[in-house]
Amino acid sequence: MTELGAVGVAMFQGATNGHLLTEEVFTPLWQELNRLRSPLGFHIGTGGRLRDDPGTRYRDRRRADLVRNTVAQSWAPTTLAELIMGGVLEEYPELRIAIMESNVAWLPWLLWRMDEKWERYGPDQDFTLSLKPSEYFRRQCYTVVDADEGVVRHVIEYIGDDNLLFSTDYPHHDSPFPDGVNTFLALPGLSDASKRKILWDNGARLYELPTPALGAPAGGGDSVGSDAAAR
Repeated sequence: MTELGAVGVAMFQGATNGHLLTEEVFTPLWQELNRLRSPLGFHIGTGGRLRDDPGTRYRDRRRADLVRNTVAQSWAPTTLAELIMGGVLEEYPELRIAIMESNVAWLPWLLWRMDEKWERYGPDQDFTLSLKPSEYFRRQCYTVVDADEGVVRHVIEYIGDDNLLFSTDYPHHDSPFPDGVNTFLALPGLSDASKRKILWDNGARLYELPTPALGAPAGGGDSVGSDAAAR
């Protein structure tokens, strides 16, 4: 990042070698990413990192392939819960998290659930959080909307549109390529302002890319991506 200009880092989902994200083995990583103000993307990997991971539980089981495919994104709520309710984002406020390729429809439930549990059981813990769990998400976290994820409008109703990113999921066979962007633009119930945020503004903020003014002429400035934004 400092020598070659990378804008962030990425890793496979959650636990590594059996270690949860709350464990001290990750402390040097959090410290360095916090110092760099680096975005950290989490992406689903092949195979499980823990024994109860769906990739492990359903592998090579009869009639379980679609079950595995359906619930494989369960790593996303557990990853966010570890980082938020385990106090990682409290301790490292410059760390920014992107949950990749996991949809966003689960997000309202998780944020509600974490807030409820912290309100009821937080006083019994041996550490404190200065914010509600959902407020850490709003401050430091992003999730990725699939191009055909129509339920995103309900997510926006619950949490707003400032923490959502976009992906066509290409080259996976369930991607609407080559019509991913048009598929997203055609989703009902989304304002033009929300679409712009999800397609461009939020990602530019996360990765600290210059954002041109709305309606700026293509090629009219030195901002990164001005042509794409103008289109």
